[in-house]
Amino acid sequence: MTDRRICIHSSFVHRILAVGLTLLLISTTTPLAALAMPALPHHVDTPAPPPANVQVKTGQRTVKIIKPELKFSAAPTDLELTTARVFQEPLVPMS
Repeated sequence: MTDRRICIHSSFVHRILAVGLTLLLISTTTPLAALAMPALPHHVDTPAPPPANVQVKTGQRTVKIIKPELKFSAAPTDLELTTARVFQEPLVPMS
């Protein structure tokens, strides 16, 4: 008999605890400042201004294809080799 009483008592405690935690969650996450604000005034719909008379600038519609060329001096310097970007990984001077 005491087992049933404990079981009923614990389920009642769980329900009260759940209700209390729910109320705590709602009361702490509700933006009370937003609820206390007065209603926003209703603005009369104003007609949209007419679209501006804009002329779109158009330019060339052709693409010039540029063929990249590698040109090194007779004795390439470290700067020329590193800025050429020919290799997948950058070259680092060893000496």
